[in-house]
Amino acid sequence: MKIAICMVCRNIEKYLDKVFENIKKLMKYDITLIVEYDNCIDNTYEIIKKNIHQLKLKHKVINLIHNNSIYRTERISNARNACLEYLDTLEDIEYHIVLDPDDVNSKPWNINLIDVVLNSEKKWDAISFNGDNSKDTDGNYYDK
Repeated sequence: MKIAICMVCRNIEKYLDKVFENIKKLMKYDITLIVEYDNCIDNTYEIIKKNIHQLKLKHKVINLIHNNSIYRTERISNARNACLEYLDTLEDIEYHIVLDPDDVNSKPWNINLIDVVLNSEKKWDAISFNGDNSKDTDGNYYDK
C-alpha cells in the first residue's frame, strides 16, 4: 500500500524525533514523505534530514517554501497547499496523511487502529485522528 505523508514544519525541533518514531511504525507501508518547511530558525531542517536518513525512505521531498505572510494561518495553508500540489503529481498513492508534526503527534500513535482503518474494506474520504477522544484537556475539540 502506497501512502504519502505530508508535513508542514516550522521551528518544531523539540517534537520531530518523537514524530518520526511514530512514522517509523508505518514503514511496513510504501511511504512517500513530503515536507514543506518555512524559514526555520532552529534545527528543524537538520533533524528532518537526520530522521529521513535513519528511516531509509525511498521517496522523499523536502522543499523550502518562502512564506512571507504576517499571518500564521496563511503560512500554514500555503505550505499545506504546496504539499498537496506535489501530491497531485504522484501516481498510485492510495492514502495520504496530512500530519502536523507538533506536540499532539509527538505522542505515541495507536498503530493498530491506523492499520485497521488502512486495511479496511471500506474506503474512506477522510479520517481524523486527534487523540484523547478528539478533545483537548479543556474538553474542546482540537481544531476550535
